[in-house]
Amino acid sequence: MFGDYKAKWRGVHHVWVQYFGKIPKPEDIKLYTPFNNRECLHCHAGARSYEEAAPHHKTPNMLALAASNQLSCMSSDCHDIVHEVGDWGDATFWKPAADKQ
Repeated sequence: MFGDYKAKWRGVHHVWVQYFGKIPKPEDIKLYTPFNNRECLHCHAGARSYEEAAPHHKTPNMLALAASNQLSCMSSDCHDIVHEVGDWGDATFWKPAADKQ
C-alpha cells in the first residue's frame, strides 16, 4: 500500500516465494537497506551498560560512529541478533520515578 514501485515489487516477490518458490536459507537473506542504528539507540543511548561496554570501545570513536549511523550495530562483527523479541512478553521495563514535590 505504501512505498515506491521497488517496495511493491519486493512485496510481490515475497508473496511469490511464500506460495510458489523456495524459501531462502537464513544466511542468504539480506536487508534491502542498511539497518539504522536509531532503532537500537532509542533505548540503549545513555545506558551505562551500552556506553561502558568494552566491545563498544574497540576504537576510540566507535560510539560516535554508531551514533552518526556510520557504523552499524548489526555489522562489523558486532551484533548478529537484535533481541529475542519472543521473550519480551515477560520483560519488565525501567520506568523513571515520578517527581516528588
